[in-house]
Amino acid sequence: MITAEGIKSVNERVKKIEVKGKNYTCVSARVAAFRELCPQGTITTDIINMADGVVTMKTTVSDETGKVLATGMAQEKESSSYINKTSYIENCETSSVGRALGMLGIGSDEQMASAEELANALNNQKPGQKAEPKQNAEQKRRPTTMSDPISPAMVNTLKEMCKHHNMPESVLLERYQTDSFQKLTMASWRDWSNTGKEFLAKWDAEHGKDNGES
Repeated sequence: MITAEGIKSVNERVKKIEVKGKNYTCVSARVAAFRELCPQGTITTDIINMADGVVTMKTTVSDETGKVLATGMAQEKESSSYINKTSYIENCETSSVGRALGMLGIGSDEQMASAEELANALNNQKPGQKAEPKQNAEQKRRPTTMSDPISPAMVNTLKEMCKHHNMPESVLLERYQTDSFQKLTMASWRDWSNTGKEFLAKWDAEHGKDNGES
């Protein structure tokens, strides 16, 4: 059970990074602190909207009973920076996770924004940023579409979810009529974001999973 005393304790020990005279906490440190406080808790990320190279994501943090403790939102634009051209979905997920844990009070005793979130903001606003190398039409990366495969980070998220709920990976693959997580598309990810919670609740009820115990 997460308590105010427990959050205060991890915040005193969590590693912080100084940026322009202020201390910020990395998302990885916030996640580690949450796992210490609530080993059977869950961090769920959902794509709320993705269109025209802009993705909006929501993270829900729950305890071992499924009670929602906090939520966080983030939005990233694919064309906003060089890094985002290849990883804007992953960056958005990281930011939303950090903000949700920050809303819970983990790593936000000094600053709500995470170190990664600040780095993204500075990178996007930096006036002297070097121009990107010129690319021809074939080299330019097209916007992500619903038919594109999901990212490695998303694959890992789904595999961890299956493990947490004692559900064979084949169950999820069969649901989307494929034989590999790497073949799942962004359309499948979006569908899972909308229907996965209900599917998992039914699975847990039918297979006797007790409140997040693995």
